[in-house]
Amino acid sequence: MQFVKIDDLKPGMRLARPIYNKMGVKLYERDTALTPQTIASVDNFDLIGIYILEPAEPVPPMTEEELAFEQFQTVTVFQLREIMTQLRSGQTPKALPSLTAAIFSRFGSLDHRIHFLQNIRSTGDFIYKHSLNTSILSALIVSSLSLPAADKKAIITAALLQDLGRLLLPPEILEKGDHVDKTQLVTYQKALLDGFALLEPDYNTYMLPDLSISILRQLAGHNNDPTTLPDSGVDWLPGSQIILTAKAYDSLTAMRLGEEPLSGLSAVRRLVKYPAQYPREIVVALTQQIHILPTACCVDLSDGDKGLVLAENTDNFMMPVVIKFSDNLIYDLASPKWHKKLYVTDIMKTMDNRIQIDESTLQQFFVDPHTKEEAEKFRKMRAKMKKAGRL
Repeated sequence: MQFVKIDDLKPGMRLARPIYNKMGVKLYERDTALTPQTIASVDNFDLIGIYILEPAEPVPPMTEEELAFEQFQTVTVFQLREIMTQLRSGQTPKALPSLTAAIFSRFGSLDHRIHFLQNIRSTGDFIYKHSLNTSILSALIVSSLSLPAADKKAIITAALLQDLGRLLLPPEILEKGDHVDKTQLVTYQKALLDGFALLEPDYNTYMLPDLSISILRQLAGHNNDPTTLPDSGVDWLPGSQIILTAKAYDSLTAMRLGEEPLSGLSAVRRLVKYPAQYPREIVVALTQQIHILPTACCVDLSDGDKGLVLAENTDNFMMPVVIKFSDNLIYDLASPKWHKKLYVTDIMKTMDNRIQIDESTLQQFFVDPHTKEEAEKFRKMRAKMKKAGRL
């Protein structure tokens, strides 16, 4: 599976993931071959790109839970857009409690790991999708923590609203994402504070949970520099730390223009480097709820080889049982025999190991007369066989 930008889509490419409309109705099934009409239709969604199967790649299996997860993301992001639009215009976001309850019901009390599937974002919806994913990841984290149900719902509510202020940014700053310069930082910080003010926190006009207000006040006041880590000197509320961790994981693994996303494994490794900002117990809680190195995942190994995960390690996801492609032997990376010598460096970015050569390199390639003659014979033979219906 590979991510292809909209401008690079070509007829014949096959969809790796289904595409839904805002009502959750499936428009295009996986393995659908793109046509010019399909490409034009996808382009109208204003997406930056879509996931495409590689030429020889079979359709990867997806469980009913995974398909339902993607459908849920598609439907609820439109609900969140409407909620934020209402708040910006001073209207009561009547659907906010039901959206919080839906996320809590689906992700806030799981007894098993799930595949966290990243959605594709457009320039017009990435704030809504980021906020939604942050709330889902926050729900997954709190499902592993001993907190009152009311507190869990308050954290989810805060996660849904924590990026409201970014919608107030001018386009030239909004499009920069986490790469604002010093001259734009003041505008960025003011937008976050103005977004918090839209919630009318002093009077709590919208009857938000008190914990949600406290978390949002802290996030707007202290976490307002996207170019740096959260301030480790702040006495962060546990709910704030949960949201900051969820935000960071989503940002690191999301597909964005101009930046390659990190794998879940690399994202977790990045988070654990900064325990003052992302407490270890919160990161561990997240890894207990999502698959990082699931069964059938293809991985790069520390010795330069590649392998396939045969069994996930529920105690330490970084040490699964793998089979190496080079020798077809099975290695338990948790075994003392291997865990210090062989480990997973990352998830394979592509299953296609063919060497890719650009046009300028090809122009420097000259074929000797014998090879050219044999190739011509082969082409003529194939043409005859195709004409005779034998191909």
